[in-house]
Amino acid sequence: MFSGLRLYNFKNHSDISFDFDLINLIYWENGSGKTNILEAIYLLINAKTFSTSHISNLVKFWENNFILSWLIRDDFIDKNIKLTFDKTLHKTNLLINSSAFSKPKFLNNLWLTALFFSPQDINIMYLGPSLRREFLDETMLLSFPSFSKIKSNYTKILKNRNKLLKDISLGKSQISDLAFWDDAFCKISVEYYSHRLKFIDFVKAYISSISSILENKYQIEFIYETKVNLDNISDSISSYLSKNQQRDIMLGHTYIWPHLDDFYFKVQTVDSVHKSEEFLSRWENKSLLLWLKFLQIEFLEKIWEKRLILLLDDVFSELDDKHISLILEKCEKYQTFITTQNIPNFTLNIPNFKKIILN
Repeated sequence: MFSGLRLYNFKNHSDISFDFDLINLIYWENGSGKTNILEAIYLLINAKTFSTSHISNLVKFWENNFILSWLIRDDFIDKNIKLTFDKTLHKTNLLINSSAFSKPKFLNNLWLTALFFSPQDINIMYLGPSLRREFLDETMLLSFPSFSKIKSNYTKILKNRNKLLKDISLGKSQISDLAFWDDAFCKISVEYYSHRLKFIDFVKAYISSISSILENKYQIEFIYETKVNLDNISDSISSYLSKNQQRDIMLGHTYIWPHLDDFYFKVQTVDSVHKSEEFLSRWENKSLLLWLKFLQIEFLEKIWEKRLILLLDDVFSELDDKHISLILEKCEKYQTFITTQNIPNFTLNIPNFKKIILN
């Protein structure tokens, strides 16, 4: 378990230290730097940031470097981890017990990962299928190291096929040239789906647990939408490409692929069926999404041997005490850090709970 954390010249924090417990609520008004503490934890564990593509943006104004350090107490062994960044040299150092490591070796030696949930994550329920597909891909990238190469190869093959389609429509290439890329596209799609469906099947198997957070008022079903016959992926895609070849050439795009798929929660009442985002309230959809995130966590636990750290940013907003209590029960298996502006009274009776007030 993580104990002492120090932030030096990190974002709005000049020099601040904390001691933690199993479940930690970080409390104060907006603008006090609560989320910055979560980002420091995320950066220390994952060696990457969630807010910016430029690590130099994390250095406090008018300063040239930042230092993050943390003490891990695991099986009676203390392990000090440290991440430093020098803006002038644009250099990041990763250290464990004062020994420097490359990023891959640093991550392998920690056997930890941090998962971050923000209020913006609920947008995947409302702002279109691309965000939901990103969630699925994020899960695959976290779960399977090989998926990064599969995704990269898939993108290259799709790009080459689409370019060829446009060249054919302009008379620069022959239709016969499509055979190679159609075959490559089918093969890489099978690999893509074989990974994605492991998570889809896992969610479907445990979807019944989600109904409890809505007090079993509705029957909830997880629906995965695709044009592909998932029982015979290669033949299904091959047949579709053949039947729609002329349309693809005319439009210059491939219109069957994992990145046209989508998912949603189907809500069934006594006399009607709805998509969750069209029927449930915002807090009910937020509760569903939180449960989906916890299923993601349980899936990662099943795949990995790593420990998980949960970083929950302002997840209590729009939720009542009963649903907050359900969330905290799910958190008890993990070391958890939660930012909030309001602390429910009952949380004070939770074992291994610590309230941290910023001022």
